[in-house]
Amino acid sequence: MALAGLALAEAALLLWVTLALGLVAIGIGVFLLPSALGMMRGAADLQRRLSREWASVEVESFPHVPESAKMAEAPEWRRGLWRLSDPATWRELLWLLVNPLIGPVLGLIPAVLVVDGVWGLTMPFLWEPITHTWDGVWFAFIPVRGQFTANLAAAFGAVEFVAGLLLAPRPLLKAHGLWVRFMLGRNSRAGLTERVDHPASSRSDTMGRQAS
Repeated sequence: MALAGLALAEAALLLWVTLALGLVAIGIGVFLLPSALGMMRGAADLQRRLSREWASVEVESFPHVPESAKMAEAPEWRRGLWRLSDPATWRELLWLLVNPLIGPVLGLIPAVLVVDGVWGLTMPFLWEPITHTWDGVWFAFIPVRGQFTANLAAAFGAVEFVAGLLLAPRPLLKAHGLWVRFMLGRNSRAGLTERVDHPASSRSDTMGRQAS
């Protein structure tokens, strides 16, 4: 349920960020953008921290483009507009767009399995009055039309019930942690680029010092 709650909070934050972006064209949004993007970055950092604490999944943050000294002294609204040129900002925005759908699904899967499993377990005892009242009933893919199919529904319901208990909470949190790493973690390509760029910049610095 905590995953679903976080996803709902992120959905509200998405509305705020979208509003700020939409109002940039008429000038008002430039003053709302810094706080909206700051909250978005904070939400991403929170998800990385919770992935480590809840699921033992380390999520290495991808780097934001550092501000220049000149930009650091610029007005806050101008810095907010500059952050829109940072690829990391758009990746966090993509997270806000997708996770409100994925988070509740992952969070509610165990509850749905348990409740549906209990419903299936009642089929051997309630199938007859239910089928008479509803003119037939299905449980998952099983048409319950007699005692045999009701027992089959109960067997499938027991599997669902046990699966729901096993998924909550550890495996589900692990799956969500891996999802956070996929969306908000530094990928191997970015890390490789950084490793390639670092020696190149070191050589440039060395040559510059020798030339001076």
